[in-house]
Amino acid sequence: MFVDAIYQAKETWYGRNGSSFHPGLHYFVGCITSTANAEIAPASSVLDLNCKAHRLDNLYVADSSFFPSIGAVNPTLTIIAKVLAVLAVLAARLLLSALICSSR
Repeated sequence: MFVDAIYQAKETWYGRNGSSFHPGLHYFVGCITSTANAEIAPASSVLDLNCKAHRLDNLYVADSSFFPSIGAVNPTLTIIAKVLAVLAVLAARLLLSALICSSR
């Protein structure tokens, strides 16, 4: 059953003879962005500048949804840079929490 699904998907992309690419499918390739705006004001955005959700204390979003728009190039390196920045914020938050707990 799984193998049949793979063959059906292959036929959808390449056609029955395996040589022709489906002409309309290339329009669906792209990066989804701007679904979770990042700003200082909670009234006009979902995330703060550290990509933490305004209304949830332990939710961080580290993908391309915080981008205001998409550029002309692949956003992978920018996403990786933002993930590293979010990890630094989380590490500092964890360290601060550990210091507070150990001082009690």
